[in-house]
Amino acid sequence: AKAIFLTLEDEQAVANVIFWERTFNRYRPIVMGARLISVTGKLQSESDVIHIVADKVEDLTPWLSVLLEEAGTGQPVNEPSASGRMENDNREEGVADAHAPQAAPVQRDLAALSGKAEKVMPKGRNFQ
Repeated sequence: AKAIFLTLEDEQAVANVIFWERTFNRYRPIVMGARLISVTGKLQSESDVIHIVADKVEDLTPWLSVLLEEAGTGQPVNEPSASGRMENDNREEGVADAHAPQAAPVQRDLAALSGKAEKVMPKGRNFQ
């Protein structure tokens, strides 16, 4: 079976993500295009080498907007929860407030900020 390796790094460590061909093909657009991702899978660690065998990948590129100075307009930058709702959205799930103005869709706002975030991110390293 074919495997694709992806190196993830943060301030503390480096991890090698292993994508089996089938998993890679399922998440190819995210793996190839995202600037920030979340990987869920089986963790393997031996001799200070960390591997994650990927099961699921999520594109977190829109979350990079918190790095933008332009996002700091004097108001707190709200981040969507796992359900996609903003943290300060106190409405019950599925219940709309008839008196509240209709807000712009969160995804559109995040997509716009995501484009700006690309300006502050370093270019990826491609070892092909």
